Amino acid sequence: MQQDNIVKNRDKLVILNGETNIFDSLYHINEENYEVIAILTNNKFEQGYKINNIPILPVDSIKDLEVNSVFISSVKHRASIYEQIAKFNIKDLKVFYNIKMLDSNIYLKSIDYDKNRLINKEMSIINNQCFGANLYKKLDLNYKSPFCWMYFEDEDFIKLLENLDYYLSCPLTFKDDYNLAYPVGLLDDIKIYFNHSKSQKYARLKWEERLQRFNKDNFFVVMKLEKSDNSESLANRFVNLKIKNKLLVTNFDFENKDCLNLKYWRIITPEYQHFWEYTNSTTFYNFDFIEWFNNNR
Repeated sequence: MQQDNIVKNRDKLVILNGETNIFDSLYHINEENYEVIAILTNNKFEQGYKINNIPILPVDSIKDLEVNSVFISSVKHRASIYEQIAKFNIKDLKVFYNIKMLDSNIYLKSIDYDKNRLINKEMSIINNQCFGANLYKKLDLNYKSPFCWMYFEDEDFIKLLENLDYYLSCPLTFKDDYNLAYPVGLLDDIKIYFNHSKSQKYARLKWEERLQRFNKDNFFVVMKLEKSDNSESLANRFVNLKIKNKLLVTNFDFENKDCLNLKYWRIITPEYQHFWEYTNSTTFYNFDFIEWFNNNR
């Protein structure tokens, strides 16, 4: 599931213009690799004109063009523009956010997250950060998992997964000596950082409420794992878990069918300082989670 691919032919590219200077974008695009066939915009006052003999068209025109690459030049409106083009389900469409991605041919996939695509609506997501909760929101689903709006230390999360039934049967307790602005819970010896909860009472309420909805016969595990001194050891423990549906998301090389390698995340989103920022907001566009949920019920 690696994201590095090699450009062999000249791609037909459209630019989806945002708040950036379109002339600057055109100037930096490598014409040996990309042929810019149109500039797309939602601004009706710009549509119908040409720049360097390249037509400016409505964004919806993409469905009628022979195109295999798009460059979204807007940072501010990037997510909404992405969703606008993804709904057209253009096969093998490559999505670029910046010139460095274009030059490196590091791209995102065009994946439509229309909730009507989802068949497996009763699945539960186990995740060691806030990505799972964001995915529930994206799919407009109730939280069918207690693992929402919290994070775990990597070693603790692996340990929990290795004995999941036991830890989910443990009562949630709290300790007050962590000197943090949010509660820290305990399932026996496993720490849970409730960084979106203002009180222990609220954290306990939501944990117990969502635990009742957890589907032990239909769950999916997604773990973010960053490079560290023991990351390879933890990665091996993860892929050897006796759990059918699991995905390891890494920022380092680790070859396995259950691993999604996102080592080029800094090129895709240079505005992010931390890998967790990328995984929380952009992993959706590296992997089709709806397809995964539907095909592994």
